[in-house]
Amino acid sequence: MKKLKDTTDKPKDIIEYKVWFEKKFDISSTQMENRYEATSKHIRDHFLESHVWSNLVKNYPEYIDEYSTKHSYHLFKDDSPPDIFIKPYESFIEKTYRKNVIQNKNWPLPPDSGWISLEKGFSIIKDIVRTTITVKYLDGVNYIVEKYKELVEECTESNCHIDYEARDEGYYAVHLELREELQLVNSDWETYKCLCSFEVQISTQLQEVLKKLLHNHYEKNRLEAKIDDEWKWNYESSEFSVNYLGHILHYVEGMIMEIRNKQGEN
Repeated sequence: MKKLKDTTDKPKDIIEYKVWFEKKFDISSTQMENRYEATSKHIRDHFLESHVWSNLVKNYPEYIDEYSTKHSYHLFKDDSPPDIFIKPYESFIEKTYRKNVIQNKNWPLPPDSGWISLEKGFSIIKDIVRTTITVKYLDGVNYIVEKYKELVEECTESNCHIDYEARDEGYYAVHLELREELQLVNSDWETYKCLCSFEVQISTQLQEVLKKLLHNHYEKNRLEAKIDDEWKWNYESSEFSVNYLGHILHYVEGMIMEIRNKQGEN
């Protein structure tokens, strides 16, 4: 592995980036990993007890009954509320690599939003604490979005950003970003205020099946420079078949809803 002379040398891969990160922010990988694990657990524990999430979990049986009574179909893939996960440390580092290096058009200057250090990462990276709610049908996505919005409106400490994801790569889901201000501890053991996020992804059962099938493909492309639009015309490329499969699946789910609604009218 090539040793970086200084922090103006651009890392060529994740291994060089870890060396760059240690030099840039004067922190060892062991210190950083330990602090990341402790802080992310603190954030997770906070959102587990938050008004929005605790009430969403409590209301799960009510949502199931209401949806089933109205549509005569099951709402969720699994009627038990999902677990809340912490983004693995390696995934966190890889995400800072993408933001600091791969997507940084200003190198050797920082990205427009500034360098993503460990402390800044807790506010910039939105999915350090996350979960996925999987519904069986496409209309279940908006059903849960509306229930979530109702709970957010009841809580003055929270604000929520809703993002309807529909990417060129064929990814479809809704991301609900719940944000609250927390007290965290920096490297000098001083407390500081940080606006932290809890991401709830709402997806359909079919989209989740596709995501799991294509997991390795997505992971491989995450650490590479963004692919241009040529794949849209290259029918022999893996991107062509993989990405359009996601679009086709979304269309099929819409057709399933149309058929289901017509059956309900008869």
